Amino acid sequence: MTITSTPLSSAHVAPATRDDHSRLLLLAEAMILLGAPALLEWLNLVDFGQWPLHPFLYVTILLAAQYGIEGAVLAVLGGTLLSWLSGWPERPLGVGYQDFFMTLWLQPLTWLSAGLLVGIVTSSRTRLLREKTDQLARSRAAEGLIASQFEFLAERNRKLERTLAGLGTDDADEASSGDDEIRLSEVGTRRRPALPKPAN
Repeated sequence: MTITSTPLSSAHVAPATRDDHSRLLLLAEAMILLGAPALLEWLNLVDFGQWPLHPFLYVTILLAAQYGIEGAVLAVLGGTLLSWLSGWPERPLGVGYQDFFMTLWLQPLTWLSAGLLVGIVTSSRTRLLREKTDQLARSRAAEGLIASQFEFLAERNRKLERTLAGLGTDDADEASSGDDEIRLSEVGTRRRPALPKPAN
């Protein structure tokens, strides 16, 4: 029995392409969602310092929900750099270094904590979904291989059946011709009955 190879499914080749496409989308969304609030604040149109929650927190949660931990980390890094785009914050007079650094990093750490909580859940679900997708692809590949071998075996069985049917017909023809020859020989060798003699 010959074993035919089946071509690789697209699910075996696609993961790298899917990851690259996902990273490009992540970068594009991060630039738009982080750049818009930063531009509004840079133009002095909105003072996000007066808001109870900075918009970058919502951006971090959104990217973490879509892209997992990678999206959360990128949002926090981008948001922190854009927040300090105008320069490193100066320590006010009368504020100790410990209090200053705690105040300085409190907001980015809050973004990071919220993003990691959401990102861990998203990454776990994405990893589970990818494992199930790979299992389905391997199962379909095995199913295709089995189906091709089944078709090969079915075709071979049909050929064997036709061969056997042909051999059976030949045997029947040979047997019938043999019987005819026997009958003809019997007719040829059978003695004819004697005719009665005419009376004087």
